[in-house]
Amino acid sequence: VDSRVIRAAGGNTNLGIILLFAPLAAVPRDQYWREGLERILGQIDVEDSRLVYEAIRLACPGGMGEVAEQDIHQEPTQSLRQVMALAAQRDLIARQYVNGFAEVFAEGLPALQQGIERLRSIEGGIIYCHLQLLARHRDSLIERKLGQREAAEARVSELEAAIYIELDRLKTEPVTPVELEKVLNNLDAGLVRSLRSNGGLASQLAYFQTVAKDWRYLLKARDRIATVTPADIMRVAAQSFVKSNRTVATLVRSASARNTSPAAQPTSATPKAVTP
Repeated sequence: VDSRVIRAAGGNTNLGIILLFAPLAAVPRDQYWREGLERILGQIDVEDSRLVYEAIRLACPGGMGEVAEQDIHQEPTQSLRQVMALAAQRDLIARQYVNGFAEVFAEGLPALQQGIERLRSIEGGIIYCHLQLLARHRDSLIERKLGQREAAEARVSELEAAIYIELDRLKTEPVTPVELEKVLNNLDAGLVRSLRSNGGLASQLAYFQTVAKDWRYLLKARDRIATVTPADIMRVAAQSFVKSNRTVATLVRSASARNTSPAAQPTSATPKAVTP
């Protein structure tokens, strides 16, 4: 890793990317990705470990500390895959070298594909993938440097930032006709389901009488919404989705709740609501 790249990135950001991409990029195009990757991972040796150690020391990631075996401040004597196995429980990138990039293929790739399909852009797919991975895994770098609680809180901050990115897109990017059609379809389907029972009908009438001061608005609301244009959405989003209108609440679990939670991976803080 060129020292100029590390300095330009401000630390080990690019190093983590390179450690993930390098084995994938080394797989020949005429081979199946996972099979070829396993072959590549099986070939990396002590010299690869030495080069990676040198790159890590150059990047100076925080929270490395010292370990009894194959410490980063010493010269390695095992292959890179063996060294990564020693760190697999505390570092998610190291774990990929041991399990054949299991999380990348089983979680990351499907999330990326689903995100691109849903949001119809590569950037949107990447953000969607990032959020899916954050929902499943704490940031191992932050956890290593600051602890589990701070890593969980960092997840909340990153998720909150991603929400703001999507809200900002509504101000600058017109929604597609397909997206508008989905909204109307959902409204129609919801209305039909709510009117299947006397209780549902009563609830709808009471709602519109309370909100619109006229129960007859039940018959007009859908048609009024159908007149909304992408330009209308951008205009209202620019007016409404501003910081001064924002209320953010975060639910923080107590230590006892985290310890007794059935979830395999405890989370000390999760977003409860973000209301522009």
